[in-house]
Amino acid sequence: MKALVAQELSGPSGLGYTEVDDVGGEDMVVVDVGAAGVSFPDLLLLRGEYQLRLEPPFIPGMEVAGVVRETVLVLGSAGGVGTAAVQIAKVLGAKVIAVVHRPHAAEFVKSLGADVVLPLDDGWLEAVKEHTGGQGVDLVVDPIGGKAFDHAIRALATEGRLLVIGFAAGGIPTVKVNRLLLRNVSVIGVGYGEFVNRKPGSQSVFEFGVNELVKAGLRPPPPVRFPLSKGAEALQSLADGGVLGKVVLEP
Repeated sequence: MKALVAQELSGPSGLGYTEVDDVGGEDMVVVDVGAAGVSFPDLLLLRGEYQLRLEPPFIPGMEVAGVVRETVLVLGSAGGVGTAAVQIAKVLGAKVIAVVHRPHAAEFVKSLGADVVLPLDDGWLEAVKEHTGGQGVDLVVDPIGGKAFDHAIRALATEGRLLVIGFAAGGIPTVKVNRLLLRNVSVIGVGYGEFVNRKPGSQSVFEFGVNELVKAGLRPPPPVRFPLSKGAEALQSLADGGVLGKVVLEP
């Protein structure tokens, strides 16, 4: 990344605009900086006159505004929920790691904007760790449940969150709560239908959010279309894993 680095304590003239290593670590938050404030204490710091004295080289600056960089792992990423999750995460500026259990779906998911596409095999957890520098992900979107759930918990970074959306894999997993405690992670239920039933009028909030995402560039892929008369065939195709993305029935 680029940065202004204080090479000597001679004021602004001692700054050099140069390439530096990316930062990260267990106790750090990475921010994509949109703007950095300039203040009088920065000037004192560069002259060696501030109450806190730093020895060159160092990167000065006390104020930034930007977006905290949130890595998102999407399971079942070639399905209806998964494709939406990949695209929404990308529009919101996240790095997206997508996991697919159908090998032929990898290119489709990649076309949605996923940064990394991994097969759902025995080594997928290790691959996620590798692609996150050993830290894990900030958010897991899980519409499949089943055997992948335990690994999904392990894939979370400290204070990460796992969204339980469904159980497409056919098994309802259980949570070993000691894994939540060790890294302060959360498992959160996400049930849209039940929520709007209990919170009348809440649909407008989601409508507004989706409209804003569309303005920001969200463009869902074309659905797989079946005539209404072939509804049974459409459902069977879904059951057989023959659908990438969303399937719809048309009159």
